[in-house]
This record gives sequence, structure tokens and C-alpha cells, in this order.
Amino acid sequence: MWPVLQRELRELARQPGSYWLRVLAAVALMVPLALAWVTDVNAGRSGGRGYFMGLHRILLVGIWILGPVLTADCLSRERREGTLGLLFLTPLRPYQVVIGKAFVQTLRGLIFLLAASPVLVIPVVLGGVVWWDAVRMFLLELAALGLALVAGLLASCLTESWWRSRILALCFAVGGAVVFLGLYVTWTVPLPVIWGSGERSGWEAWLGAAESLMIRQGLILNLGFRGLWMDTLLGPAGWPAVRSALGIWLASWTLVAAAVGIASLVLARSWQANPPSARQVRIARWFTEVRIGESWWRRRQSRILESNPILWLQSRTWSTRVGGWVLLGMALSVAGLALEAQRGTVEGYYFLGHLMLLGGVAFAATASFRIERESGALELWLVTPLTSANIVRGRILGLASRFLWPTLILWLLPQIRFIWRWYWGMQGPRPNLLYVPAFDWMFGLWVVATLMFGVGLALSRFNFLTAFALAWVAHHVPFVITAVGDWLNDEWLVQYQKSLPGWPSDGFVMAMGVALAVGCSVWGWWYACRQLDRRRFLSEGRG
Repeated sequence: MWPVLQRELRELARQPGSYWLRVLAAVALMVPLALAWVTDVNAGRSGGRGYFMGLHRILLVGIWILGPVLTADCLSRERREGTLGLLFLTPLRPYQVVIGKAFVQTLRGLIFLLAASPVLVIPVVLGGVVWWDAVRMFLLELAALGLALVAGLLASCLTESWWRSRILALCFAVGGAVVFLGLYVTWTVPLPVIWGSGERSGWEAWLGAAESLMIRQGLILNLGFRGLWMDTLLGPAGWPAVRSALGIWLASWTLVAAAVGIASLVLARSWQANPPSARQVRIARWFTEVRIGESWWRRRQSRILESNPILWLQSRTWSTRVGGWVLLGMALSVAGLALEAQRGTVEGYYFLGHLMLLGGVAFAATASFRIERESGALELWLVTPLTSANIVRGRILGLASRFLWPTLILWLLPQIRFIWRWYWGMQGPRPNLLYVPAFDWMFGLWVVATLMFGVGLALSRFNFLTAFALAWVAHHVPFVITAVGDWLNDEWLVQYQKSLPGWPSDGFVMAMGVALAVGCSVWGWWYACRQLDRRRFLSEGRG
């Protein structure tokens, strides 16, 4: 195992992303803390408990996003490069390879936590935070980090495809987050509540406790940015809270150890590139072949191939079609939750759906040309009669077809909810179905902008994590600038007893959002075409 550790540590030290990871951890906490400070989310109360809870919530979200990505390619890359078989020619056992890979990526996750610790000290200096609070949150973050990392590790041992390993890692991370929530509810809610009492079954009581937990944490409250900084503990933590966090940590890392064992068994059985058996081929054909409307499907694919071969390549594989159905299922799940939600929590579901969809668009767009860049297919495309504009247009249209129906569902979700509740007698007067709020229009515009901006970043020299982060957070820039403008306006009002000349914050955020979305769209198209024309794209390994 030591040779694997030494090799991975040397490679980790040579990667620029290892150093930028520290900057990302600090910036991801400093920017929201600065906005919370200037907007006075603490409502004039002294102490730093609200800031402390908000920063740790942001850190937990970062762990669940970053953790699966760190380990999603640690084993699949060895398969693609043909070095996994070389490792097994040595005396190394499969579990030693898996533990060595997992240990190094866990070290990267701990670096992420340690880089964020100086910012986390600021609320402690403000007062109101005891050391029990710090121990409790550190144990919870370690538990979440273990489950997030092992989600990517399991995905990496199942496939050698870069794209599929990321998708599986994010899917496993959702399951890990559900497990983490279940452990949290189980260890923090009294057992009589979990097992139910009266007419409520144990499962209904558990779901009710989980929903009340989410409401208390401010995740689905209609409080926006201020709900993130709520102090839901209503006082300093003590030994009972730390004991619950310790139990969650032990249970989580027990599951991590079991998952590492499973990954070792899977790797030992599947590390050789054996062809699929006849039974596996039959099962794959049963689930992947088109059986309804096959003639129509073939005619449609032929027309797509004649119009734009890149668009045909984007839609010909079954994994692409499955990805589209998964996105549609996620949108329908959010819509189902929003239909039955109360007025105080429905905005949280809207925000969750928009955030997930924009994240999926950013992920797909920034990863769109990665496989072609590494395999050399992009150079082959450019020696065909296809122009750079045709290649970029085909890729954008292929991605847009995958996100069309989820976008329409989430865009029209307020109207769908009004119709549903009015039909079942849960709503007041019949709503105006033709009215779409301005922010919903801006959401649809930013879906297009994120798609085109991400395609441009996919051909840049940024690594995947940096490009994905830039594409995902771009739509937050107008709100950040508006918050800074509101703070400057308040300071100007206190100092000079008048507002800034012509400062309409509501109109500014809309105008800024539309202008930035159009600018990102134009830049993404122009930059992608320029990179292809000048052949200025390189893989991350050569860049």
C-alpha cells in the first residue's frame, strides 16, 4: 500500500488544483460572510452564532458537491490509461489499491476543511460560540466528508468512463445525503418520536421529524439568504449534542469502511477488460433499444445526421437518453413536492429546483468536449467539412434537447401549482395563467446562458472543477453586486442623509442579470468558435 500512497501523494503535490482548492474553500466562505455582514442578517444581535451556523451550512453543501468529484475518477482513470493491470502485477492487493486511493483523496478533503478553518474562527471571535459547538460541527462535517468521498469511490470502481463516473458519483452522493439525514434524525430525535405514537406509524413519524428538521434548518423556509444564517439550536451546544454527533460520525465511517470493502471486491472482479457475456448483452439491448416507434426514431435520427452530425453524436447513445430521463424525473420530483407544499415552504422548493437544474446544465456543458479533447476526436472533427460554428451549434442543440422538458416544468411550476390547487379546491380565485414573473423569465434566460457559457469554458484551459464552478455561480453575480450596492446605499444614507442617486435595486438586479446572461451567452459562442478555429484547445494533462 505504501507505494500507492507515495505515488498518489507525489501526483497530488504536482497538481495545481491542490493549491487552488485551498483558495476555493476560503473564498466560498468569505464572500457569503461578507454579504451577510453588510446586509446585517443578524438583525442587530451581538454575537456570532448565526454566522457560525451559516458558514458551517455552506461548508456542508460544499462537501457534498466537492467530495464525490474528488474520488469519482481515481480508479476509472487507471482503467482508461491501462495502468490498473500494472498495479496488480505487483504484490498489491485490490483493497490496498482502494485504500491508498481513498486515503489520498480523504487528505484532499481534509485540506479543504483546514483551509476553511480561519474563516470559521471569525464567528467565534464575535462571541456566543462555545467549543462544544465547534466539536459538534467538526464531527458532522467529517461524517459528511466520508460519505461524500465514498460515493465517488463506488462510482469510480464501476466504470471506466469519465462521464459516467461523474454521473454515478452525484447519484450516489444524493443517496449518501439521504443516509446522512437519516442518521442525523435518528441520533438527534428521541426514539419515541421515531417509532411513532398513537395513529402515526414509525415511518410517518420519521418523515415528519425529517421535514421538521429541514424546516428548522432554514433550508426550505421562505426566508431566502437570511434563512441560511438562522440559529436553530437556540443556545450553545452541550455534551448531549456532541454525543449525538459522535454517534453519527461513528455510524458514517462504519458505512465508509463497508463501502471500501465493497469497492475492493468489485475492483477485484472487474479490473480486467473482459467482453460482456451474452446474457449481459441481451439485458443491455432489452433496456437500451428503442421498441416503440422504432421506424419513426430511425427516420428522425437520419434527419439529424444529415443536418448536423455533432447533434447526432450527442443523442445517439443510450446513456445520453437515460441522462435526459433522469433529469426529467428530478424535475417531476421537485414539482410533486411543490404541489403539496404550503405557501411558506414552496419558494424553497422553487429555489432548490432552479439550483439543481442550473448545476446540471453547468456540469453537462463544461464536460461536453472533455472526452473528445482527450481522445483526439476533436482534431478529427476539424479536418472534416464541418465548420467550427457547426460543431458548437450541434453540441449546444444536443445539450439543449436534454434539458428542454425539465426547464419547461420548473419554469411553469408556479402556474402548474396554481392550476393543481385550484382544481382540488385548495386555492382561492382562478389565477392569471398568462402571467410569468420577471424572475422566472430571468431563470429561463440563465439556463441558456449557463449552457453557452459552459460550452465556452469546456474549450478553455481551466480544469473541470474551475470551469464547473464558474458556470454554476455566474448567475449569482447580479445578486452579489446588488447586495454590495444596497450596503453602499445604506452607508451613504447614514453619512449624508440621502440615498445614492438613482439607485433602484429591484430594477438593477433584473437589468444586470439580463445583461450578464446575454454577455455570457455571446462570449461562450464566440470563445468556443475561436478556440476551434485556432486549434487552441489542449487536454488538462497537456495544459
